[in-house]
Amino acid sequence: MSTMEKKSKKTVGSSSEAFKTQQRKDDSTRVFTYAQLSEMTNQFDNLVGEGQYAKVYKGRLNNKDIAVKIYLKQKKMYWENEIKALMAFDHPNIVTLLGTNDNNDDERLCLVLNYLPKNLEVVLEEGNLGWPQVHKILSQLAAAIGKISGKIFVVGDIKPKNVLLDEEYNVCLCDFGSAKIGGKDLPTVNTRQKKYYLMEREHQLPMSTVSV
Repeated sequence: MSTMEKKSKKTVGSSSEAFKTQQRKDDSTRVFTYAQLSEMTNQFDNLVGEGQYAKVYKGRLNNKDIAVKIYLKQKKMYWENEIKALMAFDHPNIVTLLGTNDNNDDERLCLVLNYLPKNLEVVLEEGNLGWPQVHKILSQLAAAIGKISGKIFVVGDIKPKNVLLDEEYNVCLCDFGSAKIGGKDLPTVNTRQKKYYLMEREHQLPMSTVSV
């Protein structure tokens, strides 16, 4: 057995030690097994969000809170779309992709994201926003939308529920599973199964505008 094969075998499993060896050399995302994600979320015991296509659980990684978003495999297109969008946007006011799962080992497809405790829908219902917070939220949301508008995406699901907020009312826009993508010269992301291209040259997709 080669040295590379031995190293590969050591990265598989549910032990926390495997987290240290999962960093990919060709992109900034990490690849986790479903067992690892289960350990990170305490067997998925803290559901913090649920939508039409996925559920989101709170977890911990490297002593920081994270969100693990789970799609069923029959919703693979939305999982792929979200990976592509998050790799293309890369903005402080857009949720950060920290990793994916090895989708060979389970019927679920996962994304590991940064975690924020609130969303704008809940904050608006509470009715405690002052003008400084309103200005901060709107300016950061505009910055996120401005970033999206510089890409060749159609994002039609920007709503208060998808505007995440931290304790200081900093914005992170989320949920890009339904984004439509076209055009050229966009980055890529690797997983163990395939390379997802953020361009569709073979389909000759036209340039499109962003709907918000």
